[in-house]
Amino acid sequence: MPKGYGVPKVRAGMLQWSEVRTALEKSGRFWIATTNADGAPHLIQQWGAWVDDRFYWEGGSDTLWAKNLTRQPRIVVSCDHGDMAVIVQGVAGFRTKPAHTLAERVVRSYTARYKRKYDYAPKVTSWDDGGIYELTPIKVLAWVVARFSKSATRFTF
Repeated sequence: MPKGYGVPKVRAGMLQWSEVRTALEKSGRFWIATTNADGAPHLIQQWGAWVDDRFYWEGGSDTLWAKNLTRQPRIVVSCDHGDMAVIVQGVAGFRTKPAHTLAERVVRSYTARYKRKYDYAPKVTSWDDGGIYELTPIKVLAWVVARFSKSATRFTF
C-alpha cells in the first residue's frame, strides 16, 4: 500500500480468511468486471454463489461479459457485506454441467440468497444442458470500511 494510506506493516487488525469467506458466502449482489475487445472496462451486477472458494454464476453465452471472458478470462468480482468490501481477482471460464454435488451446493447458496426476496432458486438440473461460469481466485483484497487502515488485507491463492 502507498504510505499515505496509513496501513501498518504489522498483521494486527488484518482480516481472517474465515471472515472474508463469510462475506462472500452471504453477499447478495456481486459486480463483475471484464474487458471489452477495445480494452474498455465492462461492469455488470450479477447474482452468484461462493462455494468451495470459487465463485459461480449463471448467464447466457451471448452476453457481452461472456464474450469478453471467452477472449480474455481475467476478471474482477466485487461485493460488500455489512461494512466489509471484498474484491476478487482471478480467472473465469465456462464449466459445462457441474458435478451433482457442486450443483446442489450452488443451488442451496442461490436459494438462501434469492428465494425469499426475489422468488428465484435454480434447480440442480438447471445447468445440465448448458453449464455455469466459474471464477478461480488469484488474489482477494478485503477491508472493513470504518477501519480500513488497520483491516486492509490481501490473500493470494
